[in-house]
Amino acid sequence: MAAGFGGDPTRAEERALPVIPPATDPRYHPIPMEGPVHCHFSYMTENATDPFHAQLHKSQQPWANPILLHLESDERRVWALYEVEAPRLLATLIGQRGKNRIRVTYEYPYFHLASEDGAFYLFVVYVPTSSTSIWVHSTFYFRHVLGIPWILRLLHPVLDQGTFRQVFEQDRRAVEEEQRAYDLHQQDLSRKTNLVSHAVRQVIRKQTLTCAPLLGRIPG
Repeated sequence: MAAGFGGDPTRAEERALPVIPPATDPRYHPIPMEGPVHCHFSYMTENATDPFHAQLHKSQQPWANPILLHLESDERRVWALYEVEAPRLLATLIGQRGKNRIRVTYEYPYFHLASEDGAFYLFVVYVPTSSTSIWVHSTFYFRHVLGIPWILRLLHPVLDQGTFRQVFEQDRRAVEEEQRAYDLHQQDLSRKTNLVSHAVRQVIRKQTLTCAPLLGRIPG
């Protein structure tokens, strides 16, 4: 499996590839997206695992008023469960209107975000290309609306260009500003209040202590 492994090929057999349930499920429609971001990979990872920054995305944010219900972690993983409200039109794709539950899983270096009822699934991996740049690979999987495949095929361009790439661009600008602040002051001045983001940072610290070129701001 070395050809599909995102790290040192000699260690490929030590780590199983991530399990992405909807990737082979015909009931789901995939929307892939990728691109470069100029920041340490931890900035983008912490951003992704924190649904409390809804104001950044405004009309593109599909949920509001997140409540953290459960959090646990170990040296390699973080699991969290949130209750969110889905008041907008996009709620038809991520669950029912009103209250929904979403699961956040960070299994270093992979990020999974999924609705508890199976309506959608997001898989992301941030591949460091240097200590201050990454390449983002992500795929959204949406369960077919009413079981009808052509609906999401028709909506694909709108969701891709009109929503997800705009959200990605907003996140990119935000985390690149965090990187510029770190470069200017040579210290991390960001103040994360989300317990999940703190847990994710601890996992990254533990997993990258022997990867000096990619340490960046995390151990500081």
